Amino acid sequence: MKKILSILLAGAMLAGCVLTGCSDSSSSKSDSSDGNTAKVADPIEGVKATASTDKYRNYYEIFVNSFCDSNGDETGDLQGIISQLDYLNDGDPNSGDDLGVDAIWLTPIMPSKSYHKYD
Repeated sequence: MKKILSILLAGAMLAGCVLTGCSDSSSSKSDSSDGNTAKVADPIEGVKATASTDKYRNYYEIFVNSFCDSNGDETGDLQGIISQLDYLNDGDPNSGDDLGVDAIWLTPIMPSKSYHKYD
């Protein structure tokens, strides 16, 4: 009995999907008919578009517990991160021997049941 009900339910779901896909698209409401359309500004003649001169920033997420261990207890810590700041960004954009990180994002360091510390 359960097998028959499962087959009937699957068939009904399949038929619903097929019939929905075959519906007439002209009966659907157009986005422009609700009056909430935005007008796009025309380009200004004689004005050249220029690319942004803003340097894209590099953010580096650090999983504190495994990044760098400073005291030998096999768990990363904040002092370990501090010891590696020159590896992340040494302050010289022309050096080429760092990652060029502009900002760091630390994962939580509080005790937790989960490995990633987000509870």
